[in-house]
Amino acid sequence: MSSEQVLPAGGANLPAGDICKVENALVKPFDRRSRPGSTGPYCGVFDVANQPAPHGGLATTRWTSDLNTEIAAKARERAGRLEGEWIFGGLARNHFGHVISNALGRLWAVDHAPAGTPVLYAGHMVPRGDRQNRFVQGMFDLFGIDVPHRVCPASMAVESLIVPPDLFGEGSEGRADPAYVAWLKDRLTVAPMGGEKLYITRARLDPMLGRILCEDVLERNFEAAGFDIMSPELLSLEEQAARYRAARVIVTTEGSAIHLAALCMHPEARLFIVLRRPNLHYLIANQLSTFTPGQWEQVDFITEQWWRPERADNRGMAEVDFAALRDRLADLGALPAFSDWKIPDAGAIEASKHDGIPAGTQILSHAEHGTFKRQRAQKRAAGLIRRGAATGD
Repeated sequence: MSSEQVLPAGGANLPAGDICKVENALVKPFDRRSRPGSTGPYCGVFDVANQPAPHGGLATTRWTSDLNTEIAAKARERAGRLEGEWIFGGLARNHFGHVISNALGRLWAVDHAPAGTPVLYAGHMVPRGDRQNRFVQGMFDLFGIDVPHRVCPASMAVESLIVPPDLFGEGSEGRADPAYVAWLKDRLTVAPMGGEKLYITRARLDPMLGRILCEDVLERNFEAAGFDIMSPELLSLEEQAARYRAARVIVTTEGSAIHLAALCMHPEARLFIVLRRPNLHYLIANQLSTFTPGQWEQVDFITEQWWRPERADNRGMAEVDFAALRDRLADLGALPAFSDWKIPDAGAIEASKHDGIPAGTQILSHAEHGTFKRQRAQKRAAGLIRRGAATGD
């Protein structure tokens, strides 16, 4: 047989008996050239006969891999060779949030493989010179995964590959197996550091990214209310985790930082998410419901969304009713009842729309942005603009 089940002992409630070992496996990473039209890309794990390996499929919020045997056979002809035994870790993407939701769900298998067995990832549009992913290594360090890892930027034939089921990630829409949740939380040993009230800000990120207008004012309001202010991008993962472990009330604007908070929050903490888009992404909502059930709540006081003329739907600027937000957070017990809460005026809101944006850039309302995207799609269908162009000009 080209693959066989591995039946290690231990691992309470984890499906160790479902782990498979594939000899002479092929790992085919994702690249744009492998996308066959409207179906999923050709990537994943194949056995020596180029048949799909058990648990070898990959999935994101946008696609599920097409385990095409003919493509696998062609890929094997030009594949590199990797000796030794490895654990298949899934998909490694160059984005912090997507590493959490794509690259962690199979790591429980390190406890069911020979000590020191390294982890191998399929790359996601990885430059050919890359062999490691800094976000993956950061998560390894945080959760005590003391083995090497490697990312395949191109197809690789592997002498022996341990392929475990994926128990958490985008393939399950952000949900996690309860046994996996317990396993991962048991591995987090970082000591708490910081105050019991924490506000996670996006104010120091590139203003071209999605944001709340006048978040600097919101940040000062929370500071006046006794909150520590944290810019996650300025801290190590361990420092972020320590803050989450210490806090009992966490307020954040919606963003990728929530993925880590969900893994590290104290079991008595409460998380309040101030929305900057009309709906919290299901990937975040499902992860929170799995890892922190009953500990979180979303707060939506968006009065309007503003946009630059571009296709991206995650880079909008949310105008928020500061007074209503204050009142709701006070009702929920996240804020004390106090009056020193600044509310930006119309001039400050208008100025915030243009922060970091080239002079003369048109700002669109939510309705206008919808019209812009429809017109752009029509132009693209007619061949008037190339796919991937930033604007419809």
